[in-house]
This record gives sequence, structure tokens and C-alpha cells, in this order.
Amino acid sequence: MNFTNSMKAVEYLFFIFSTLFACQNTNASSGFIPGVPNKGNTSDDCYPSNCDSSSNVICLTNVTPPLNHPICSEEKSYKVYKVESYKVKSKNFTNFMNFEHFDKLSATLYKLKDDKLPDNSWTVFETGIYIGAYFANKSTASIYDGYGFDPNGVKNDFANSFMNQTINYNYGGGNGQPDLIAQALNVNHGDWSFDQTDMPLKMKYNPGIIIGIHTKYGFTKKDALILNVSGTRLTVTGDFTITLNTTPVGNTQPGYINAPTFAITGGEQRVLFQMGYRRILGNNERINFFIEGGAELDMAKLIKNQLTINNLQIDLTTYYSYPQWNVFRAKHLSGVGLGAFGGLGLNLSVNPKCNIQLVYNPSYEKINIGINTKIKLQNTIGLRIYYII
Repeated sequence: MNFTNSMKAVEYLFFIFSTLFACQNTNASSGFIPGVPNKGNTSDDCYPSNCDSSSNVICLTNVTPPLNHPICSEEKSYKVYKVESYKVKSKNFTNFMNFEHFDKLSATLYKLKDDKLPDNSWTVFETGIYIGAYFANKSTASIYDGYGFDPNGVKNDFANSFMNQTINYNYGGGNGQPDLIAQALNVNHGDWSFDQTDMPLKMKYNPGIIIGIHTKYGFTKKDALILNVSGTRLTVTGDFTITLNTTPVGNTQPGYINAPTFAITGGEQRVLFQMGYRRILGNNERINFFIEGGAELDMAKLIKNQLTINNLQIDLTTYYSYPQWNVFRAKHLSGVGLGAFGGLGLNLSVNPKCNIQLVYNPSYEKINIGINTKIKLQNTIGLRIYYII
């Protein structure tokens, strides 16, 4: 017998003796596990059998399991016996073991008639991490388009827009200021122009990385309450142009306009709180589909709005820092919204203490930044890793 087989035999014997030591005789009055009918050690309660190389059913005979007695479920095709745990009187028992080729031992194990505990006797708390991709709806992206809002919450026209004021006046040589735009473009003052046709046409959110702490409280083997907290930092991108009045180098087509493209970007922070219900679909020991759904609360905040003209970066959010925008900033640049979420995914039991889930979550919610926001669809897809504690 090699060292590995010796260790397995020691583990098997340790389990048998510790179980027998903890158990009482079935003739005692203590009965079976709460929720399982006790019929006085009749054949309805236990299925004793002899353990030999051909045995497919293994039971402990002449014992009554105490509250922390593990329940063995049988997988005949693999000759693997999985020990499950349950919770009684607020005490968790999470000793899990796998017994391979246990039929070779000369011993018997207790086995419940239906191979499982009653649903009301099984609870477990799991916590884990979540990482995925978040796809934001474009409906709120227009707040980053460079027009901005006046202190009363009315969107500016081009003449009063933040981009016009910034490019043509504050940085473009207006009011006796140095022309930093010409320097960034490497042209002379007066050799460039910026008007409404150069403004960004559309803004869009880029997919963002979302991470979180996800927990669930299982009150049956298939049903659980879930509580999730996740956060993401989104980027918003768009393009604008500045027209150059200089003669381009090389051959050009008739009517050619030399208008290089530059980036306008935004940054946004979102924190999501989800509370709901999850249901496992199927009875496979390893892999099953699941569904989930519930209520969602989101917190969103604008954190950046910036122009980049070659090496020159201009922060547009400085306008909102002026005192006359205090009310607008508090009301429209950050906010809390409500909605609902759903989910469909695949649950993989890696081992008795660890589950991995691949899940898609659509959410229908209101992101409260900007003006006249509406309930829109947001999407996430990610990976959860749960661990039983």
C-alpha cells in the first residue's frame, strides 16, 4: 500500500469512528433530524445494506444522527458520496467531504430516504466577488457634449456654450489673452476657426469594468436572497473639429476643408445596490441554469468633462465650480435613481464551498444626471465567485 492509499484509508476510518462516536442508538428517544419524520427506526427511515464491492447503497445502521451529522447523497455512476451540510438553531455545519470508491470499505453509512434534507432545515450564507463589463445606455451621454447648462438648468445655445467660450475666448486669444489654441495647433493666430458646425455630433459611453461584492443567503438548496453592491467608472467619448485656414501640404480635392478632429471626453461614476431573489433551475450536482431579479438603486456622478487639442487639455467642469452653479451642480450633476434588474446565468459548483456563476443582468432604471432623464435599459455581463463562510 503506497502513502496516498494509506492516507485515504486513514481519512475513511477517521470519518467512520467520529460519526459512530457522535451518534446515539436508534432505540433512544431523541429521534431523527428536525423536519424528517421519525417512525422509530423502521425501514421507512433508513435503508441498511451490506457494504461490499457491489454495493450501491451505503447506510449507517443502528444509529441516530445528531444535529451535526452529515447526510450522504449517492452518485452511483461515479461511486462518489458527497457529504452535505445544513443549519439547525442558527449554527452552521459546513464540513464537506467526498468519498471515492467508498464501496470498497467494510462499513455502513446512514442515508436518508430521499437523499436530502428538508428545505426548511437548510440555510447557508455565501459571499464573493464580481467582475464584469457594464454597457451604459447613451441617453445621458449628451451632458458631456460641450454645450453645458446655464445656472437655471437650461441647455446653452452655441454662443453661450462652454466650448465656444473656452476655445474662441478663454484659450483662443480673445479679450487680449494669448492664443493657446494656435500654439497647440502649431499655426499663427487667426489661422484657425471654430463654429457650431465643429461641435460634437454625438457622445457615447464606452463599455466599463464593473466590480463588486455580492452575497446570498440560501434558505433552500435552490432558493436564495441576494444582496449586491457594485461600482463602475465610465468614460464618454466624442469628436469635434477645428477648421484650419492654412494651405494644406500636398494635392487636395476641390472644396477640401482642412478640419482635423479632436477628442472630447467625459467621466462618470456609478454605484449600484441590488436586492432580490435567485432560483436555481435543474438538479444537476455540478452545473445548472439560474434566474434572478429584484430592485435596484443607483448613484451616479459626473466627474470629468475635458477637451484635448493635441497636447492641450481643457477642463470644462470648471464652469460648474462657480457659485452660481451650486444648485444646478447638486441637483443635476449627481443623483440617485431607482429601477429593477433581472438576470439569467449558469451556476457551476466547483467544490462544496465554492460556486462560480456566469450571469447576464439587464436593468431598467433611471440615471439621475442631466436634465429630463428617463428610465432606460442598462446591461451588464460578468463572473461571480461565491464562497461559503
